[in-house]
Amino acid sequence: MKEVIKISEQLIKSAGGAADEFQSVVSETERSIDSKIAPVRKSLLKRFPTLFLLLVTFGATAVFFSIETIMKQSAWWSGHPWVTLAIGIGILVLTGRLYRKLG
Repeated sequence: MKEVIKISEQLIKSAGGAADEFQSVVSETERSIDSKIAPVRKSLLKRFPTLFLLLVTFGATAVFFSIETIMKQSAWWSGHPWVTLAIGIGILVLTGRLYRKLG
């Protein structure tokens, strides 16, 4: 029985050591990749700021357009624009208060 416990303890220790070694390899690989990718990422943003601005603008517009289209298809939202406005203002007030509270 003691031999089984010793073997179990040895397996646990070796598994823990292997996990630690694996974590250190993953961390080192992550640092290496990030150090090589970061300059490319920064230079792309510096070289093409207009492209990124257009992509962000298109994404935001697509989201707004989609929400508007979905709300137009629903009879309830179309019939109660003041409720929609009140809900929108309420969400903005709540998120503004949360933003102020967090920092």
